[in-house]
Amino acid sequence: MATGAPWGPVPSRCHLGRAAVQRVTLLPGPPGHQGMCPQESVYCENKCGARMMRRLLPQHALAECPKRTQPCAYCAKEFVFDTIQSSHLSVYIRVLPGDYDNLLEWPFSYRVTFSLLDQSDPSLSKPQHVTETFHPDPNWKNFQKPGASRSSLDESTLGFGYPKFISHEDIRKRNYVRDNAIFIRASVEIPRKILS
Repeated sequence: MATGAPWGPVPSRCHLGRAAVQRVTLLPGPPGHQGMCPQESVYCENKCGARMMRRLLPQHALAECPKRTQPCAYCAKEFVFDTIQSSHLSVYIRVLPGDYDNLLEWPFSYRVTFSLLDQSDPSLSKPQHVTETFHPDPNWKNFQKPGASRSSLDESTLGFGYPKFISHEDIRKRNYVRDNAIFIRASVEIPRKILS
């Protein structure tokens, strides 16, 4: 190998100088280059099946890979991105332990209402909020008084809600999303005797 020779493919002509006859000589790269080359075509490390140049892997893993993980801001668990994608917006309520549990009446039996707020200008059209209401079943374990043994991460008490509250298609039909934000109101009807 010649000193100072460039690394990689080197085109050269035959000894007759004919342009049509060409061969490529591959020179070995620097030690350790193989397996680290940013131009090398590799498969995604998350096993999503995508193949790309190694230098594009970080961006793919961060924002494009359907097998990337997304941490939940509430429970700190990580979920695979393609398992949390769906065709609908879902809403849930879950009873968690708190400092004032001994002052409340159990089981939790108060009416719960979820509303997706229409952000259309009310002077142009009447807002069409999407609303669902339910009364908890007092026999269901998810609405019993949380005990010390029941942690906030206990998967046996996942709560109650609507996995198909509204379709993504219906969300786009009105101004439910405005400035890249949605507003969901969750209200609990509390009896007067607790308020007084």
